Amino acid sequence: MDTGIAAGELWGVVGRGLVIGLVVAVPVGPIGMLCIMRTLRFGWGAGLATGLGAATADATYAAIAAFGLATLTSALVSLQTPLTIAGSLALAIIGIRTIRAPVVAAPAADEALSHAAQQTERPSWRSLYPGTIALTLANPATILTFIGIFAGITSGTAYAPLATAGLVSAVFAGSALWWLVLSGLVSAVRRRWLAGDDAGLGTPRMRLLNALSGGVLVAFALLAAIRLLA
Repeated sequence: MDTGIAAGELWGVVGRGLVIGLVVAVPVGPIGMLCIMRTLRFGWGAGLATGLGAATADATYAAIAAFGLATLTSALVSLQTPLTIAGSLALAIIGIRTIRAPVVAAPAADEALSHAAQQTERPSWRSLYPGTIALTLANPATILTFIGIFAGITSGTAYAPLATAGLVSAVFAGSALWWLVLSGLVSAVRRRWLAGDDAGLGTPRMRLLNALSGGVLVAFALLAAIRLLA
């Protein structure tokens, strides 16, 4: 009987973690815009790599909060200003590079060359995934968000280590689920929006996309800087 109750409690914790992961990930901020932009420009894999990087960073901060690592929390929060500056600069650079990204027409008559052009232009998981982790970790205030959420759901009762690990894993799974859905939906839109141009290059629509998405990323960077100064 005790085992059944423990298992039931663990599943309850996992369910809460899934919801928390979704709630934290769903609001569209700079990382959400980055995921949308990369999916539209490079396809589903690039968007998913971006999203999973964000989910990994969220789970990292969730683990710090859930396991009560107060010293590490204090150290990271004390570094919020330089980390925010670094993250804002990185976001602005990505935005400017997106605006200025060359748009090269892929030869329609040569599918092999067109595919090669795609592979040259498309960034790899090895760059997108760790880069997004670093960019998301540049906002250590997320730890405080998780601390507040966890304090509300535990009502002052500490979870056992296994349950805490389950909670953090579920936060990652919930966040990853959102990014999977988002990148999938945007990829479906991409296929219709860029119909007739498999490479997605050389079209006025892609030029417009680069300008709009890059501009939004720069705006997010400026907004973060303004909030920091305020």
